[in-house]
Amino acid sequence: MPAPGKSAKETRRVNLSLPEPLYNELSAVVHEEKLTYTEAIRRAVANWLDQRTRAKMVEGYKVLAQENRHLLAEFEQVDEESW
Repeated sequence: MPAPGKSAKETRRVNLSLPEPLYNELSAVVHEEKLTYTEAIRRAVANWLDQRTRAKMVEGYKVLAQENRHLLAEFEQVDEESW
């Protein structure tokens, strides 16, 4: 059972510095969306990591597609010979 005031999921504390314009924009969103700074930053990081993962997957699929086109070209000649 977690200690009082602690959730079952372990968290880590991070201290960060933001340029003033970025902080001001974050502050406006926090107040507008009625979020804590922690929740806003947590969502932003999760979204960034998700986008990063998706971009890597897209690149992987592009590489696979290129490899498949190469294999298709190699076997296209074999198919033509067998007809």
